[in-house]
Amino acid sequence: MKRRKKKVLVLPAPDGLKEIRRMYDGEVDIVRGAFKNIQFRFNHHLSITHKGIDLKDFDFVWVSSLLSTRDMSRSISLYLEHHDVPHTAVNDGEGASKLIDLTHFYLKGLPTPDTFFQQRQNLSSSSVNIESICRFPLVVKDIKGSRGKNSYLVSSKEELMELIDTLPKNRNFVFQEFIPNYYDWGILVAKGEVVSAEKSFPASGEFRNNACHGAREVFVDVDEVDQRLKNIAIKSCEVLNLEWGRADIVIEKDTNDPHLLEVNRFPGITLDSSEVTAFSGYLRKRLENESII
Repeated sequence: MKRRKKKVLVLPAPDGLKEIRRMYDGEVDIVRGAFKNIQFRFNHHLSITHKGIDLKDFDFVWVSSLLSTRDMSRSISLYLEHHDVPHTAVNDGEGASKLIDLTHFYLKGLPTPDTFFQQRQNLSSSSVNIESICRFPLVVKDIKGSRGKNSYLVSSKEELMELIDTLPKNRNFVFQEFIPNYYDWGILVAKGEVVSAEKSFPASGEFRNNACHGAREVFVDVDEVDQRLKNIAIKSCEVLNLEWGRADIVIEKDTNDPHLLEVNRFPGITLDSSEVTAFSGYLRKRLENESII
């Protein structure tokens, strides 16, 4: 019986890959990889593909963590680890991005909106994939943006194509289904405990629920927060290894289903709110643990 040829993806491919292939004399199928051909599909389940082939179907993936693609490399590494696919080690010391966090959330079964990602230079050819996964209206987000900066609501394919042409060339973006809502939750977690909770109601005509974009904040006693929302917030911080963070969870208005949007590592503190008390209490415990006070 003929043995199946092993399939190896080299991402990205070095200049000498052709010569490297010759050294294996056809024993191994070495695939020339390029980050521009990688697609992330967060749609009921996560799949990461290269030219339509799921990365978990390779026998080995040689992935290099370049400065410009470090978040992609780390997300790919997480995916391969989850599916027990051998691969080169990727430095875990890179900065955070929405792409890495989404990968963590999906692999841990947290409820998040359907999302599509591909590098900036190949977006124009991916409008069909974006539409089929995210549908319209959809939200476009800078993967390293915060407080709603560089976020856009898009209602049609025509709007999408126009926007893609104008997006900053030096930034990458995720495309995400828009969840119709009346408000979203900001649930603050300190060392695995919910310590503050608020509802944010968007300003008229605004799709973002950020206070800096005019949203109205209503603080709620943590005892009144649904336990399933607390569980999502606590778990989202756990999977990111955060002692302190605020989970932003939007509630779909027709189904009442929660969708985890992101975890803010440096959430703003609203004066005269439970956030002030929570921050003060958290800081005191840390200082006491370090014998500083």
